[in-house]
Amino acid sequence: MMYVTGINCNPDTALDEFMNTKWHWGKTDGRLAYHGYQSFLEGECAITAEQAHEIGVKLAQEVWGDRFEVVVATHLNTDHYHNHFLINSVSFMDGYKYVRMKSDYEQMRKVSDRLCREYKLHVVENPSNSKGKSYNEWCTGHERSRI
Repeated sequence: MMYVTGINCNPDTALDEFMNTKWHWGKTDGRLAYHGYQSFLEGECAITAEQAHEIGVKLAQEVWGDRFEVVVATHLNTDHYHNHFLINSVSFMDGYKYVRMKSDYEQMRKVSDRLCREYKLHVVENPSNSKGKSYNEWCTGHERSRI
């Protein structure tokens, strides 16, 4: 089972909607979308699948919902709930392209931490400043079908 919600789009037709936004603004080249994720502590007893998804939707609405189409998917197929975010690279509001910067990651983390505290969930208080794994590094040892 998986929970899926669209912010400013229908998740069943999100690809077409993403492309329509790009065509409307004449920005069909380059990156199609960005991917983000939010993970909850393995074995976190204080959270249900529905709450994990609710938190993910609130996060997406606050961080990207005023300008971008976003699909939020909550995966339940691992030892911990986690949300994936697919963000259109072009804003439906003004046609500007999303440029992911370190400050965007910091804002996402700040909003996520605040929401987790509201739900009385674990928050990493002193996160490492090191860069996370690249997509290829993350895939090492994982089956592609599980990604």
